[in-house]
Amino acid sequence: MIARENCPRCGAQVDPEGSCAACLITAAITRPEAPDLTGAKIGPYEIGRILGQGGVGVVYEAVDTRPTSCRFGHTVALKVLAADFDASDHLVREAQLMASLDHDHIVPVYEVGEDEGIAYFTMKRIDGGRLVTPAGGARRAAEVALAIARAVEFAHRHGILHRDLKPANVLVDSTGRVFVTDFGLAARDTLHASAAVALGGTPQYMAPEVWKSEPGAASTAADVWGAGAILYELLAGRPPFEGSTLDELQRRVTTESPAPLAGVDPDLAAVCLHCLAKDPSRRYATAGALAVDLALFLAKEPVSQEARPLGRGRRWLRRIARHPVIAGLTVLLLIAALHAVVTALSLSRARDSALRGADATARSLARLTALQFDRYKATVEAAGRDPRIALAMADPASSKGSNECARLLADTLGPDVAPIALWFLVDENGKLIAAAPAPPDVLWGRSFQFRDYFRGVQEQERAQRRNAYVSRVYRSEGNGEYGITIAVALHDADGRWTGLLAGGLPTGSAFGSIELEESGNDDFTVALLAPRGPERGESETMPGLAFLQHRTLPRGLAPSAGLGDVLGTDRGQSGLVRLVPVRGTPFSVLVHVAYDGPLAGASTPLQR
Repeated sequence: MIARENCPRCGAQVDPEGSCAACLITAAITRPEAPDLTGAKIGPYEIGRILGQGGVGVVYEAVDTRPTSCRFGHTVALKVLAADFDASDHLVREAQLMASLDHDHIVPVYEVGEDEGIAYFTMKRIDGGRLVTPAGGARRAAEVALAIARAVEFAHRHGILHRDLKPANVLVDSTGRVFVTDFGLAARDTLHASAAVALGGTPQYMAPEVWKSEPGAASTAADVWGAGAILYELLAGRPPFEGSTLDELQRRVTTESPAPLAGVDPDLAAVCLHCLAKDPSRRYATAGALAVDLALFLAKEPVSQEARPLGRGRRWLRRIARHPVIAGLTVLLLIAALHAVVTALSLSRARDSALRGADATARSLARLTALQFDRYKATVEAAGRDPRIALAMADPASSKGSNECARLLADTLGPDVAPIALWFLVDENGKLIAAAPAPPDVLWGRSFQFRDYFRGVQEQERAQRRNAYVSRVYRSEGNGEYGITIAVALHDADGRWTGLLAGGLPTGSAFGSIELEESGNDDFTVALLAPRGPERGESETMPGLAFLQHRTLPRGLAPSAGLGDVLGTDRGQSGLVRLVPVRGTPFSVLVHVAYDGPLAGASTPLQR
């Protein structure tokens, strides 16, 4: 049996690694004794006022006085250990952990130093303050929680647990941007964390298993609990559990359920309370899963069944309520199917009725499809205005272009964004200079002046039109799949055309919310018909028509136009075909109504 020593501070037994759980909890609920460094100088930094105090450290405002420093004269945040903590290794470890996490929602670390025995490190000075609760609305609460979840998920992917998530460790700058900070209790090795490590944190935000010091308590599930506790306080204005003593607080955290979130959207309340499940295995498996549900809520989509189980009927009704356009499209297709059946039963009126139905359906679908492409084009146009793209175009050889494209792709992923599968930059000579995800090496520097998207943007530049251009369908030289591209011209500070930013969409049975579903009647078919752009070495007159979208079309395929192959018609079978252009694109909606028997004068193939 291993003999345990007593803590020199409180007399309690310490674990085999020499850590005292009681002292860690006491430090978390009491303000540390801050060394009076105001007006002093540590290293090259002149110390100003105290910005904040945590469980083991104090953060000061400081100014860099080094004339050779890139931050000369700038204000930074400087952290030192509280006076009753003398282990500089603790501070150095925290700085190393934070410095290893390069993320948009984690406070960046600048440098680590020591002066006359005082260890310190400097961070970016956030020109706002600590997170204030309540958030002032469910949407803002969800936005803040989403930023926290993404930052925590990034840390988890790098093997780092925060272990002290609370509002005081979340900063918000003057623009409303959220940053997670204070990794003073963070740990890398979750499998061998000691009992004291497991008990680290602030009591009001510690998970039940952490209070109980259960094996494996220091885990990603405990951080998910912390994120949920912050979300609860953002919504309710108070932590999920409170108590006048530690014993009372522990009892409530480990045995009671949090009070219901009255007046909060049921989906968001379900997401929050799912994070606060007593059993770690019943919470979100990862912070990334929490982020997905928060993004779904912000996009006005139903959250996952994991957070709020719903019957198929209720989920279907909610989806209709949140997407009336798609619901209307579904109803329109059902009406068209019924119309086709009635037409088949009434030969005397079949031709006129079917023709009117095909016309109405094709026009309606063309309008709805045009609206969706307007949304996709707006996404690419907005991305083209991102200042990071200008930086990427200014120095493509430094690989900044590829990095910025990758970051842009990550920023635009979401349930309510156009389904861009590939972002890439092409310069004014048609050469590929950056892409995300990265294409095969053979494509770098290759000219794509022959592509329809390059010629289209080039022509719009001559005509001084700055809107996004939708290309014809073409076969990718990277993966051999068919796709289309939405491209927008880029310009330097002088307004000179420097190239284009493009987003690629794969072909298939559906992309995004454009779903031209078959009505269920074999005599009624809907598809998107697209002109094909020239391939490398082909003349402009060689390409013909292809089906861009149809219920039977696998991802990445675009077969040549052929009514018998794609529309399911037999040779010699009569029918009506209506083709209506989709505004702002080179595509057309095709509606085909076929008949079992001959119908004189009914066949009008590819008639506009």
